[in-house]
Amino acid sequence: MAAGLRLPSRQTTLLGGDEIYRRAAQASVLIGSAYKCDKCTKWHNTLASGFVISSDGVVATNHHVAAGATGEAMGVMTADGKFHQVLEVLATDKAHDVALLRIDAKDLAFLPLRDDAPAGSPIRCFSNPANTYGCISEGIITRYFHMNELERNGAIFMQITADYARGSSGGPIIDEYGNAVGMVASTSPIFTSIPIHSAATKDAKPVAPSQQMVRHNCATARAILELTHQK
Repeated sequence: MAAGLRLPSRQTTLLGGDEIYRRAAQASVLIGSAYKCDKCTKWHNTLASGFVISSDGVVATNHHVAAGATGEAMGVMTADGKFHQVLEVLATDKAHDVALLRIDAKDLAFLPLRDDAPAGSPIRCFSNPANTYGCISEGIITRYFHMNELERNGAIFMQITADYARGSSGGPIIDEYGNAVGMVASTSPIFTSIPIHSAATKDAKPVAPSQQMVRHNCATARAILELTHQK
């Protein structure tokens, strides 16, 4: 646990969409990891997202970003284009897919955390899907639920309707006041089966999968706060 962190109080002034975007963009970071490929002799890089939660260099991201088994080196680029060394991984929680990093930087823009946004609340997601940097999408919190995947062990996650895709891991989910209420974690597509009818095979009815929707699963602000002993 990262005990002793002093986090800012959450904001209560309603903001316009342009100001929410500005604050999210200023506080969001890119996290790069280098790893040695097990299929060739080359080194490769991965990019993910995160966001600053304290001006003295504390960054929230996913456990699967911070604790990748193949990562050999990791650094963070802030909104001003500066690259910072990761001094330490302060805390991680695999079940809730959250982690806290400390980087070598001060006086950073940050997002306050809010842990009590109810289902139905309007939110926005700021992320970098597939190297498309600085994308914001809009939606609501649809529910909180227990994740039944084996490694999640029933941990509580949040689902939203705002869109995101690969490369968005660690991106902030922001309320109308500029608080981070959660963080991008994963997606779970839902498929149905549609029979395929063919004149050449009247009796045979092969089945084709058809995607109906994508569930957007997010770590909660509460899970991040629990890493700091501030519930």
